[in-house]
Amino acid sequence: MRNVARALLVASAVLLAPAGSPAATVSHDLSGTVASGTFAGTAGTGSFSYDDAGLANSGDEYRYLDDGLEIEFTIFGQTFTHLNDVEQSEFYPELVLDDGTPIELNFIVSEVLKSSFETYATPIDQPGVISILFSDLEEIDSGGFDVAISIEEGVTDDGGTSEVPVPGALPLFASGLGLLGWRLGRRRAAS
Repeated sequence: MRNVARALLVASAVLLAPAGSPAATVSHDLSGTVASGTFAGTAGTGSFSYDDAGLANSGDEYRYLDDGLEIEFTIFGQTFTHLNDVEQSEFYPELVLDDGTPIELNFIVSEVLKSSFETYATPIDQPGVISILFSDLEEIDSGGFDVAISIEEGVTDDGGTSEVPVPGALPLFASGLGLLGWRLGRRRAAS
């Protein structure tokens, strides 16, 4: 009887003992400045958050939408969220952590779809901007993180600006015009 009572006491102690630290939502402020191009110096601010459940805080770890990753960032007077990511899937947007510290935020907002993986186009109000790419994170002394921001400039089909691709046949066309001009020049010289 004593063994049964002891077993029940041990079992209840195990069941009632705290199970480590409970999961919590971790939030950070975010700021960034465009480093190059026409929009160099343009700054934006926002925040990101994620659920730390299951993180070992050791080595590289990742957080996705299913892990509670949320992003909000305002630049050019327009606010973008995690729901604006061009490849919104189980793997994007993506937050990379190294030993528990965020080091990279893979988040792209684009109004132009360039591959079959990209399915969520978002209109960008700033003329001349067709994509905004967020990447490397750097922890700042005042708290929060600075994010690297790249801008893809160009013209879109709806009248905004978009890149104008050079067709592969353009060099062939130019050489054909050159050859034609050369032949006409020889003809005139012969007459």
